[in-house]
Amino acid sequence: MELLVIRFVHGIASALISSVSMSYVGDITPRSQEGAYQGKLSNVFYLGMGCGPIIGGTIYNVFGLTPVFLLMAVMAFIPFLLCIWFLPEQNPPSTQHPIYGRHFPIPACKPCCSSGS
Repeated sequence: MELLVIRFVHGIASALISSVSMSYVGDITPRSQEGAYQGKLSNVFYLGMGCGPIIGGTIYNVFGLTPVFLLMAVMAFIPFLLCIWFLPEQNPPSTQHPIYGRHFPIPACKPCCSSGS
């Protein structure tokens, strides 16, 4: 039962990390290079999905089941630390409309039922 709960939480986290990471990469990449960076990110995701079972199966056959989970924990913790140390903060939200560009900033929201206007 515990493995079922852990796999359920892992599945939710995996689904969230892909969308969050793609949004983050799109936010911090220079304009007109978003596609190249998104492609590199997708390649890394699919490389991990393709090589992970092969590496995990090999380690299981040689060392048993416990080292597979220990290696997975270490391989998840190292990128976590690298992200904390090296990734920049997200760019602040733009006040410009994405379609209209720089010449037409997004107007401030005004209440429609304000008195005194």
